[in-house]
Amino acid sequence: MSVSRRCLCCVKYLMFIFNLIFWLGGCGLFGIGVWLSFTQAEFSSLPLSFPSLSAANLLLVAGGITMVIGFLGCLGALKEQRCLLCTFFVILLILVLTEVTLVLVLYYLHDKVSSRSPQEKLKYQYIRRVSDELQKRDPLLDSF
Repeated sequence: MSVSRRCLCCVKYLMFIFNLIFWLGGCGLFGIGVWLSFTQAEFSSLPLSFPSLSAANLLLVAGGITMVIGFLGCLGALKEQRCLLCTFFVILLILVLTEVTLVLVLYYLHDKVSSRSPQEKLKYQYIRRVSDELQKRDPLLDSF
């Protein structure tokens, strides 16, 4: 067996092992998502305006996507099928581009994303105004 053939064989099995690890990680995420959805439903909800968006559902989706990607990578590496490897590459490329886009959008819209809701702003202004009035009336509060 030539050196280049042995090197390709080594790369093939390394790719299989890494994708197997990703697949197992996806299974773990999926399992935690199932566990959260059945046993910890009241603790796993996120405080957003979407009622179906919860930590359990996010873990289920992330685990499912990771499992599919890992499976495509494992099978493509073992069988050396070009179609599976191209699909694996395209999905990874889409995920990386999506992540980069989200990072850029969050960077440029940081002010709007991190701002408080109008109710929280009013509440904060009211508390601030009341504390300022109390400090004006009682000079002893300034010493604390």
